[in-house]
Amino acid sequence: QAPWRPPVSNVLAPFGWCNGVGWCEVPLAVVSPSTAWAEMRAWDLWEQDSWPGVGNGISSGQGRFAPKDDMHAAGIDGRRGKARRGTRRRRRRRSPQKQRSQSVLEGDDDDEEQECSQAEWTIDSLAGRVVQASKTSAGAHLMGQLQSQQWKAIWTEVVESSAELSRHRHGRDVVIALLSSLAEAGSRDELEVLLEALAEDAPGLSRDEHGCRVMQHAVETAPGAVKAVLARKLAGCVCDLALNLHGNHVVQRCIEQMSQEDTAFFAVEMQQHALQLAQSQFGCRVLQRLLEHNDAESLGGLFGQLQPHLQKLCEDRFANYVVQHFLEHGTFAQKSVVFAVLLKDVRRLACHKRASNVIERALHNFPEMKHRLLEALIPESSIGVHPLKELYSSKYGQYVLRTALLYVDAQQKARMHKWLPQCFFAESLVDAQDAR
Repeated sequence: QAPWRPPVSNVLAPFGWCNGVGWCEVPLAVVSPSTAWAEMRAWDLWEQDSWPGVGNGISSGQGRFAPKDDMHAAGIDGRRGKARRGTRRRRRRRSPQKQRSQSVLEGDDDDEEQECSQAEWTIDSLAGRVVQASKTSAGAHLMGQLQSQQWKAIWTEVVESSAELSRHRHGRDVVIALLSSLAEAGSRDELEVLLEALAEDAPGLSRDEHGCRVMQHAVETAPGAVKAVLARKLAGCVCDLALNLHGNHVVQRCIEQMSQEDTAFFAVEMQQHALQLAQSQFGCRVLQRLLEHNDAESLGGLFGQLQPHLQKLCEDRFANYVVQHFLEHGTFAQKSVVFAVLLKDVRRLACHKRASNVIERALHNFPEMKHRLLEALIPESSIGVHPLKELYSSKYGQYVLRTALLYVDAQQKARMHKWLPQCFFAESLVDAQDAR
């Protein structure tokens, strides 16, 4: 005789509430087709008298819910009797390039850990193994603490492999430490030898994630004559480096640390690609450094390339900072050209997210034309026309009005009090006090 099996409608009842005497009826609708395999598993458990949470037989009535471990073993959700779905998260598929880079990094880590575990790096053990030690965190840390006299025993090996070490995440720290030590000790000859070795591959190192940091430190520590050599090594690829994620930092450091004569060809090379550089996230930074550390008259050709596109540049995400720098560091003629472009459509630009910053900069840094700009922003009203409604209704126009409030004369201030609510002036007063 076949063993008795509970009806399908009651198969999942032990996972609900049981009164210890009989089964709780569960509607057939609760049992979905996707749980058929769970029902079969439940029958098998019933035949073995091993229902989770029930014990031997239906009359034991042990507990309202089954233990989680038993429920998971049965593959069933204890509260509703539905099959437990798998919770394993799918791994995000990586591109082949990311997989290769990740494998390289993991391989480096494994090699370093194995190497560090096999060898305890000491000063005496560095001779002949400088490159190997420099590529480990322990070895790089040890060489970073060496004194100038201790460097003399191994600096030749570092110079010969300086380009290779500069591209490594630990090796770069060794080269930077040697540059600093030679500069502090005043070892000019050894320092020039190391800098000349780095200058041989200056463009390549400038584009590298780790090499660009070595190049920046080399520019800082190099004597005047060697700085000019480093700058000339970048000739022909200045625009490429200025648009590069890592190279733009090297170009900026050259402009900051070198004389205008050494970097004069930078502006000449950038002149042909001025518009692209100004609208680039990295190129706009290089143009700003040029304006900060060079005579504005020498950048006339660069400004001439940007002049036909000034209104577009004022509204650009990155180029608006270049226009602001022309207003701050440019010649009077360059400022006047920018000012004329702003006056043509000042009320619309004042309500623009990015162009409003340019107008505020013009108010701060161009006092000669400030009155004309304020008259365009705060005109005399006609009958039935609210002259400041457009600006006050804009989030960015309000910033321009608050900046204008710092420079208006008595008549312009009276117009603002006439057309603007008093809460605006109270908020502006609080902002001015916070700024102080």
